[in-house]
Amino acid sequence: MHDEPLLPTEPPRRRHPLLVLLVCGAALASGVVLAALLLGKKPADEPEAPVEIHAASGPKTPAGADRTRGPAADDGFARDLSARAEARARAEAKRSKLEREFEEVRRKAGSLADSGRFAEALQALGAFPVGDDLRASADAESTTVENACREAYNRLVAEANELVRKGEYESAATRFDALRQAALPEVATRCGEAVSQLRAAGLEASRWREARKSDEAARAVRQGPAAKILALVRTRRYEEALRNLDAALADSSFAPVRAALEEERGAVAAASAFWDGFQRALRARVDQTLAIPLSDGTRIAGKLTPVLPDRAVLESGDVSLEARSETIHLDPVVAWTVGKTLPEEPATYVKAALFFFCEGRDDLARLYFATAREMGLAFEPSERVFRSGFLRAASAQARATKRTK
Repeated sequence: MHDEPLLPTEPPRRRHPLLVLLVCGAALASGVVLAALLLGKKPADEPEAPVEIHAASGPKTPAGADRTRGPAADDGFARDLSARAEARARAEAKRSKLEREFEEVRRKAGSLADSGRFAEALQALGAFPVGDDLRASADAESTTVENACREAYNRLVAEANELVRKGEYESAATRFDALRQAALPEVATRCGEAVSQLRAAGLEASRWREARKSDEAARAVRQGPAAKILALVRTRRYEEALRNLDAALADSSFAPVRAALEEERGAVAAASAFWDGFQRALRARVDQTLAIPLSDGTRIAGKLTPVLPDRAVLESGDVSLEARSETIHLDPVVAWTVGKTLPEEPATYVKAALFFFCEGRDDLARLYFATAREMGLAFEPSERVFRSGFLRAASAQARATKRTK
């Protein structure tokens, strides 16, 4: 948007033909009078000629007159004078009519300009067939309309700056667009540039506002539900974790990051599906005698009783041994699931990678992601969660907090 104001212009000054004729005529008349005074003055000592009285005679022909012209020639001269007088009268009448018509056009153009329709005002003035007598007036009126259009643009620039400070970019652009459609070409070009600049700035400001809202919502998720959800998946309580994610998705304050939350839920659901596969493998071994290795390096052995949601219980004689879900070693989880309760396919390896991510085992997560990629599966949303999701941020925060203690 141009900050330089559009300066008014002045119409070119023209000499009116009638004014020139009047000045020349006045000079000529002054010369004639002066010559008559000089020629008519007699010397003081010159004697006057004696007066002679003659007898009356017939009418004399005026000196210098054409002694051969008769009455018919005098009639022609009179008609010529009358024709000239009529022509002058008609010219004056035509001029008066044009002046009246031009005054009407001038009033119409002024009304159009006052209502902001500058291009129409100039078109109305340009369409009137003015002659040399009215050319200067028409040029002056056109210049007045053009300057009024420039002043309207300058006022609009000041108003637009106030609107921009309030963040109302589209409102300012709409006003410039309205002036552009009614302005003279010079101002219309400036208005078109202003519209483009304002709308581009408005789009950038909108993006910035949305990004700021997303940042604030993401910060709220990281500081709120993300830490709780991470604690739930680390103890393999996936159903509770998914309920918490559903609650976050329903929270309107998290709306700017809804898409990211949906990806996060999808990742947790995939990890939960892998854990459910292992749970099915355990239930298939009920009443069988087996050994379950634990994450602390020990193992329990005995006859497996019906599997509970959060633990496995083995009976060894009169002793019941419990293995809580979060303490079961990862080896049987993989061995009893991949190719057993879940098919050995790329989607299973992605589920395994997300399960290990939730376990905090990034090394195994990368291994299974690589296996799925080699098998030709695309899984960008899962990788985004793994690399930069809310659980990743919560995990980093938990490690930082642990180091400071």
